Amino acid sequence: MIRYDEVADLEGEQAIRVRALIDRSSAIWDMPLDRGTAEAWEQQVADCEAEGVPHLAASARYGQYSLFSQTGKAQEALEAYARLMQIIARYGDHLHPDNLATFLESISTVASTLVDDPSIPRAQLEQVVGLVEAQIRERGLDLGEAFLAKAELAADFGDRDATLQHLNEWLTADNDYWQPGSPYSSVYENSMLGRVDPQLALRTLEQRLAALGVGPGLLDPNHPELAHLVSLRARQGVLYARAGQREVAAQIGDELREQFELDRLIDEIEAQDLLVVLEHRRDEAEEFADHLLSQLYLDDTNWRTTAAVARVRVLADPANDEGWLLFKIAENAAKLHDERGGVATRHQDELREFWLEGLPDAPKLDVVDNAEVWGDPQARAEHILRAGWLPRQTQGVSVDRAPVSMNKRYHETMMAVQELSEESTQPELVDKIIARAQELRLTTVVFGTLFLGAMQHAVVGNNRAMLEGLTHTQRLRLDDNDAIEPGVRAAAEGGYVDVVHQALGDPDVSIDSVAEFITLEHEVRAKVGGPTSQLALGQAQVAAQLGDVDALKELLTTFTRWLEHERERVDEHKLMLQAAGLVAPFSPDYAAELASQVLAETHDAEHRRAALAWVAWHELLDGRTDRVSEVVAGIEEVERDLSEFGSVPASVLVQLAETNPDELAWIVDAALETVDYEGSPADIDIFATVAHFLLTNRPADPRGPKFRADAQRIADALDARNGNRFQGWRLHTQWLRDVQQEG
Repeated sequence: MIRYDEVADLEGEQAIRVRALIDRSSAIWDMPLDRGTAEAWEQQVADCEAEGVPHLAASARYGQYSLFSQTGKAQEALEAYARLMQIIARYGDHLHPDNLATFLESISTVASTLVDDPSIPRAQLEQVVGLVEAQIRERGLDLGEAFLAKAELAADFGDRDATLQHLNEWLTADNDYWQPGSPYSSVYENSMLGRVDPQLALRTLEQRLAALGVGPGLLDPNHPELAHLVSLRARQGVLYARAGQREVAAQIGDELREQFELDRLIDEIEAQDLLVVLEHRRDEAEEFADHLLSQLYLDDTNWRTTAAVARVRVLADPANDEGWLLFKIAENAAKLHDERGGVATRHQDELREFWLEGLPDAPKLDVVDNAEVWGDPQARAEHILRAGWLPRQTQGVSVDRAPVSMNKRYHETMMAVQELSEESTQPELVDKIIARAQELRLTTVVFGTLFLGAMQHAVVGNNRAMLEGLTHTQRLRLDDNDAIEPGVRAAAEGGYVDVVHQALGDPDVSIDSVAEFITLEHEVRAKVGGPTSQLALGQAQVAAQLGDVDALKELLTTFTRWLEHERERVDEHKLMLQAAGLVAPFSPDYAAELASQVLAETHDAEHRRAALAWVAWHELLDGRTDRVSEVVAGIEEVERDLSEFGSVPASVLVQLAETNPDELAWIVDAALETVDYEGSPADIDIFATVAHFLLTNRPADPRGPKFRADAQRIADALDARNGNRFQGWRLHTQWLRDVQQEG
């Protein structure tokens, strides 16, 4: 086995393998809190043990314990911690002393976290604490944390005498960290005393505060341990409320609010304590209770907070089942805690005498007898949240605010959107996903579903439906932008210019509807923010479609000015290449200038390919073909997939192919592969340039006349819609040129 202090001296392949394990450990710590990360830790433990590095194996097991603890998986967390103790028992001397102390002295945190889940047997908890205490004694480490852990267990089990004994052992241990009477120690001390003897807890707390020079009224804002005093003051209010003096608790709550913002109190005070002292301040209590409803697992853990939230909801709306259903969860949890402790009914007594005190009798709740709903944690949570919390969400629920009690159902709804991107979308599936997302107030899923549905309409050429769907997404952003995930919003913003281009290219889409879409996008970005350079380019698309050179020039000037301030927020080189495509029919030199700038500035392969193609196209106007071979080599590098050329129309590459029609005819077929569907009006440039290539170099190919006719039909339809003859002019002067007449 390799000791922690031998790692630096390793050589050769073993050193490389151990270094890789160390690097992997750092990477896993940065991974999300999910099952995949837990499995990654498990594999890390196995690999570290196989390599004979128990120091790293112990760290991995501790990481796994931390993950399970943070995600509410108490049983798994305890098992991971117990397996960590097995490593320490066998190879403790191989671990770094600082790490060893951290692992063992975390037992008080382990106990306080895991004792909250009554499904973990008392004997199992006591056994683990006992094992850790034995290791601490054997290695001569601080016993204070072990005594504190034992006090935590005794307090939950309702064993008053044992709690007092272990608290005394903890506070008298030789420990510089826990100082008797300090605000920090008093927070922990009072938490446990309050569970077994509220009257003693109040007397002790007031003695502690008096010794600190803290009397009734406002707190000293300059006290070095103000945060802990805030917590203790709230606890003082709770203990007065437990003694039947809720008016004193209310007074303390008012004093705390006079001094501190609500967010500060939420950070410093235990949730259930804060709800008690703010109970009379209904709006604030209800707002905080709603926040807690999204954080509670609505199971048998954290029963006091569940009871506190239940009380707030019953006081707010006693006729609604919501609060009573929450009390039912708390009642079951309290009973389980008492059964596990096996010495008293303290939890149930506290629930009845304090949390339910002064409330009307609970109504009969038929759903509790419905095993299909009440027996399924996710179904139960949804039933409760639909009774009140969900209807109260006037704004959408963002992913990071989704209730943890319904994590699976929210995840399923999120994942359903991916099916739309992978399969042919059926309208009934879209409607089903949107309806479910609306039930859960998941605006981001509604947005994403509408957006993907619109994009699939675009693929099949139903551009009016595309625009209609995207208009719905714009209105969602106006109404509920913050509930939409930033990445989803960015995808819609980034495709805005392409959408305008495709809509304008379809004669069946009116100019007015495109203008309305553009106007609405301006309203969205004015209200919620977002890049404006894309807006200028969208308007420039309209000017280019209509052949309005003056408007196009002005809009491109605006675009350039806005882009200068937004380079870090957008894909600037993509936008510059799109601008080159707009200006090319009117000013080939300016288009080439933009492309050359992109070529000089970017290392992005796709943008470089597109920019080089524009430069080669411009040189071709002067009869120069030097760059064509470079462009062709780039096409070959991407296996002739022209979609890898980004913001350069495939028609530009077809025009380059005419420099060597015998060798480069394959570019024509590659260009046609980019056409979404037969006769797509947005692809008029491809039809026209392919027609020119075939009629000039393959006059016997029947596709030449067909594509020429398709291009002419689309140009005529666009001109009819636009009210001018610009598209027909462009077709015959720039694309068809000397093959305008059918032969």
